[in-house]
Amino acid sequence: MPIAADRRLPDCATDLDRLPRGAGIMKKTWRSALASALSFQDDDTTMLPHVPYPLPTLLAVTVLGTATVLGANHIQHVWDQLKHKVEVVMTDQVPTEADPALVKAPVPRKGLLLRDDVPATERPDGGAVVTIGLRRIVEVLNVWPPRGETTHYRIQVGKNTGWVKADDVLIWDTRLVVRVPGAGLPSHDGTIAGGGPPLPITAIDAQAGTVTLVEWDPQGPWRAMKRRLTVKLADVPAGSIEVFLVRAELLTLIGRQAPADARARAALGRLVLEAGSELDPKAIEHLAPVLDRVGTADGEGALKLTKVNEDWRPDASWNTQGFRGVPLSWLP
Repeated sequence: MPIAADRRLPDCATDLDRLPRGAGIMKKTWRSALASALSFQDDDTTMLPHVPYPLPTLLAVTVLGTATVLGANHIQHVWDQLKHKVEVVMTDQVPTEADPALVKAPVPRKGLLLRDDVPATERPDGGAVVTIGLRRIVEVLNVWPPRGETTHYRIQVGKNTGWVKADDVLIWDTRLVVRVPGAGLPSHDGTIAGGGPPLPITAIDAQAGTVTLVEWDPQGPWRAMKRRLTVKLADVPAGSIEVFLVRAELLTLIGRQAPADARARAALGRLVLEAGSELDPKAIEHLAPVLDRVGTADGEGALKLTKVNEDWRPDASWNTQGFRGVPLSWLP
């Protein structure tokens, strides 16, 4: 009698069909062995199933087939990545006009060049056409690619535009920073040590009540990022929230020429530049969680600003301009 069905040898044939493409040799070898086994009769107790390949050969073919499958999977992964890049290039033209979603937003997209002598190109990954000599705050016009992880930003410096690598730019739309107190500051990834340079606020989440801070590499503050950290606004002392000012802006505040919305204008870098323009209500709404956390103005704020001017010591300098962080509560 043939081997009983409950021994499930016939199911092996179905299992073989499920093997991935690229395992053809392994399928053929095992099918032959399986066919021989299925022809074995119960009463042939003195005979073993005939296998047309010696066992070492069978094992070698199995190992080779497995390696072929794994290799095929790796090749497929590499091919998928290359295909995605080709599709991006073929379907998305490199933009030459500024993206309105960035430049016309209530809070226009801005960035800080982290290094001197940054090469700028006409196209992403193209040859350098100009070198931006000094670090500075720049306008961000476009991102590339339009989908997936950003690798390049198209920026404007004066009247010139060009593409720079994403690693050379810190997206920082405001002038807001946090000067971490000596006791440190809790975050989602442990305590942030105090006593270091101010940390820029790169994102404000009104719904979650949090801000995102960039912690600097101790060896290169304002030049190399260590990590991004999420911090609850409620855990940030009001006096630790500061705004970066150039001296001309500080003198505007001391001269009592500051407008009623001085805090929002200072946060957006529009205290002197575009001083006569109206702020978009959505921009103020975006800043609201931070402005609310700071609260009412310090009664001695004007005097404290005067002392900062007398002892002017910038926290950072970009494009020959010095920037000093002062508590936002000192502003009217």
